[in-house]
Amino acid sequence: REWFKVHQRERSDAPFLGKPLLGRVTGKWAFQLSRRIDKPDGSFGGVVYASIDPAYFSKFYRQADLGEEGVVTLVGLDAITRAGRGGQELTFGEDMRESTLFAEHAKNSAGSFVSVGKLDGKRRLISYRSLAQYPLIVAVGTSQAEALASFYQREHNYYLRTALFSLFVVVFAAGLMAALSRQKRAMVSVARSEARFRATFDQAAVGIVRSALDLRLLEVNPKFCEMLGYAQEELLGHNLLDLLSPEDRARNSDFNNRLLANPSGPLPPEMETGYLHKDGSVVWAIVASTLVNGKNGDPDYLVTIIQDVTERKRAEERVAYLACFDALTGLPNRHRLHDRLTQMLAQAQRTAGWIGCMIVKLDHVKDMNSIYWHGAGDRLLVEIAERLQRSARGSDTVARLGGGEFALVLSNLAKADDAGLVAQEVIDALAQRFNLGGREIYISANIGIAIYPGDGDDAEGLLKNADAAMRRAKEYGRNTFRFFLPRMNERALKRLQLDASLRGALEGKEFLLDYQPKVDLSTGIISGLEALLRWQHPEQGRMAPADFVPILEETGLIAPVGEWVLQTVCEQIKVWQARGIAVPLGPISTARCERLSPRAALTAG
Repeated sequence: REWFKVHQRERSDAPFLGKPLLGRVTGKWAFQLSRRIDKPDGSFGGVVYASIDPAYFSKFYRQADLGEEGVVTLVGLDAITRAGRGGQELTFGEDMRESTLFAEHAKNSAGSFVSVGKLDGKRRLISYRSLAQYPLIVAVGTSQAEALASFYQREHNYYLRTALFSLFVVVFAAGLMAALSRQKRAMVSVARSEARFRATFDQAAVGIVRSALDLRLLEVNPKFCEMLGYAQEELLGHNLLDLLSPEDRARNSDFNNRLLANPSGPLPPEMETGYLHKDGSVVWAIVASTLVNGKNGDPDYLVTIIQDVTERKRAEERVAYLACFDALTGLPNRHRLHDRLTQMLAQAQRTAGWIGCMIVKLDHVKDMNSIYWHGAGDRLLVEIAERLQRSARGSDTVARLGGGEFALVLSNLAKADDAGLVAQEVIDALAQRFNLGGREIYISANIGIAIYPGDGDDAEGLLKNADAAMRRAKEYGRNTFRFFLPRMNERALKRLQLDASLRGALEGKEFLLDYQPKVDLSTGIISGLEALLRWQHPEQGRMAPADFVPILEETGLIAPVGEWVLQTVCEQIKVWQARGIAVPLGPISTARCERLSPRAALTAG
């Protein structure tokens, strides 16, 4: 369109009047009054226009008495008539470059002259005036014969008629300017609304798309293009369904079919939908749509707001993942293991199958970071997890319980002894050297095994009994495994009770020392003393070191107890010396108590 190209080419907010054109849809002649719209950055943003029927101006002709041969013409500065009427005939589109009107206008913007009509040969008095705010010339003419007829009767009628005629020209021009001003104000209002909408559309922090009722994309904003990685021209004309993930495409296809069948029907509520990025990844968004009605009141198109929630979705998925899986190794955690074991037990109960539950305890893994470098322990745990998975079958489950403790659940065992074969395979796999940063590292493991049915009917029972068997295996040395036996629970319970009692034994002054002299058999002379630790248990009486020292070592209580032994021995030596009893002095040996502070010996004198 001419008016569109003019505004696109020229940076001016002045209105433009196009030439009369025959509408392709309406089949009627009209000319466009248009105005340029700029984007916020000043670049061309579009055009707002109003189509004006040339007959719109005929009402001014009907309201004026110009006689039977009077004429009214609206001419653009390009010399093309936008509207004209002579008698009852409406004319437009005439080129008036060679007319007297255009020649006179070139001299003065307003004036009068006498012209002879080319078609009817009538002489007419023509008055014209340019409109200040619009590129238009208004010309009004009346027949000279009609104007002078009364002059021959009464001369003053001529002057009166001429004055009235000139007044009409002014009034007509004023009325036309008022009408065009109303059009201009309406256009400015529409332009401002369009500019506000365009600014919101282009600068919105959410994706906005306008689509036909069949979801064919008519318009997309920059944010939507950014979300999916496409250029605007790559999206326009495509169906919105083609941009959805396969899971969401079927659901939204049903919605599209319902929309086409019943455009006035209810729209789905706000929902979460996955879109496909240009690189193939999924972009998650909250989507809400609104139907916009056309001039006839029927649904015309669809506006959809698309808010990117991909980061929130990923965070939620990460939280859900960490609730069930170990962040370091990717193995199921204790919670997930419990769920899987429960499901496997339910299936085994239906099929009368066997299940093996193994607890694998690794020695000294937690010390790797301090012994080598930060992160060495984590790297070792990852490699251990990989070896355990290679030792397991596809139907088995490997889980990390925390620290250096793992679990392995064996499904569909043919017999209980098969669990022992797997346990030995795991021990052999873990006994192979690990290479950490060029250093060869070896670890050991102990495994406890509980079998369903027999050692427990639920997940908690099996895990507890497998743990008891693992603790029993540790008592037999490294790289060993043991099956659960019922008496292990009694032993484990007793051990827990001793653990609890030992934590209060030091403060309760329940530890005692028995001194045993060391005699040189060849001379009979006492060469030294041995201080033997005893525990006076409130309920079980005096207990030998073999019954509680291993527990002290496991719980970390061996250091404070060893310090108490050293301090007590030094104080006893001072007492003996004060009584005149000679005590042979020599190196003090504190077996199993290597990490002791010398403060006790120094303060004891």
